Amino acid sequence: MAFCVKKVLVFVVSLGALPHETSAGLFPNSTHVLELREDAFEAAVISSHQVWFVDFYASWCPHCQNFAPTWDRIASEYATDASTVSFGAMDCAVFDNFCSGIGIDGYPQLRSYNIPGRPETFNNKSGHSFMPGESNEGSVKTLLEKELSSLAPTGLPAAAGTSSPLKPQSPSEAPAPAPAPKFAPASEASAKLRLADAEVALVYSLGQGTALAPLRGETLVELVAWLRFLAQGFPSARAQRVLQSWAKVASDAQEATGELRRQDWLEALEAQMLDMIPATAAKDPQSHWRLCATYTCGLWTLFHVLLVSAAKDNNSSVALPSAAFALERIRGFVAHFFGCKECARNFMETYDSCALGRCNSTSVGRLDASVWLWQVHNGVTLRVAAEQGRPKPELWPSSSECPRCNLVAGAGNWDNQSILEYLETAYGQPYDPSSGWTLPSDQVVSGITSTADGLAIRAAKRPTLKTGAFAESIRGTTDAAVAGSFSGKKKSKKEPDFYRFQLREKRREEIVDHRKRNADDMETVKQIRKSKRFKVSSESWAGLLPW
Repeated sequence: MAFCVKKVLVFVVSLGALPHETSAGLFPNSTHVLELREDAFEAAVISSHQVWFVDFYASWCPHCQNFAPTWDRIASEYATDASTVSFGAMDCAVFDNFCSGIGIDGYPQLRSYNIPGRPETFNNKSGHSFMPGESNEGSVKTLLEKELSSLAPTGLPAAAGTSSPLKPQSPSEAPAPAPAPKFAPASEASAKLRLADAEVALVYSLGQGTALAPLRGETLVELVAWLRFLAQGFPSARAQRVLQSWAKVASDAQEATGELRRQDWLEALEAQMLDMIPATAAKDPQSHWRLCATYTCGLWTLFHVLLVSAAKDNNSSVALPSAAFALERIRGFVAHFFGCKECARNFMETYDSCALGRCNSTSVGRLDASVWLWQVHNGVTLRVAAEQGRPKPELWPSSSECPRCNLVAGAGNWDNQSILEYLETAYGQPYDPSSGWTLPSDQVVSGITSTADGLAIRAAKRPTLKTGAFAESIRGTTDAAVAGSFSGKKKSKKEPDFYRFQLREKRREEIVDHRKRNADDMETVKQIRKSKRFKVSSESWAGLLPW
């Protein structure tokens, strides 16, 4: 008996979306692919008992962007037949907890639901994964036919005879290029903003990248190694202290049970800010970028910052990780915590094959490592542009940004030492053993302004006698000028911005002190337990001890 699948009706569920859940995703104008939400997934897919194919993707993932036109095109070909299946998509950059819960470990990933003859595809949010090794249209169609082999007729157009690398069929179908970062000439001011972007990408990666697989075994080992490396080599002492505490959370879980529960990890991330980056950046980084506009830009920025800082002479007794070790840790991060699997595979192949001369030197220094990553970055830019059918982009840095870098303009003859000097200016940070980054102090004004090199920055207003902390009268003052500046004015009930900042910082310091004393108490308890001065059942301490 032929099984006929009716085309699903497209409907909209309005259930009070959170601000970060309002993204249109990669299929904003599609009439054939339905963008699915976590709260509507069961009603639309599981309870419908209709055949569904769903593309789980991350909107920042370049290969997901490349694959989106193909998925939409295949869905439209189904729609031309009377017997069709339903096609959907979900942005795991938004619904990361849902995707993690059903085992999505990379993007893009295709799942099938309600397939006759496949019991595991019914009443199961995980469905059946059938993502091909390469995201080309021919292989995807072949696997779709295999999934629907029990249906007759399927209405599926014939699969392509050969599998070729994914390319849009026409320029109109090409995915829109990712938003470009703001232009900022290499300078001390722009380096601080790039460090801020690196921290945003780091916080987001620790929140979303760790959702790709359960934090146990090799994945947890790599997380601990990554955090310990960052706690030693990140160019902000204030951030290092936070990273060290996160490393302790991960290592304590590793020693205690061998597994770090995702909820415990997210709570640890939410408990502290990284420098001035709020914990909300772990969920939605978009409003926190300074120069970048995408996660991939922020991640490249993070890698460049780490390599430029590696083994740098910081005029102190603090030993920084070597450049070779920094590259090794970056490779481990990409392998375990970067969701774009095609991107990760390309990076690891380049690293493991010693491409671009990575293994030519027995001692990889800052110049070798920084220039190697710069070459890889430019190579990825060229490859993504080619895959998306866009014109060849100008290599970075341009001749206007660094006249000495390209020895012969347009010929690709680069001077490695000049490249390193450029990267040091653009990404390097003076080592401060006591604090973290701040915005350039000589340009602190309200709203948007520009530095001497044309860089636009946003900052708070500089405190004066009439603003900030000085807007409050000083008890016991006898200065007539100061007293007169406040006389006859009603005192605002709203605390000035700078004063609120002081109170917030004071509360944060109290919380940090409380946590330190609590940690000391817990350590005392551990020592007492080891000395067997008293015994207590583990059940009675559930939820109280941090391990």
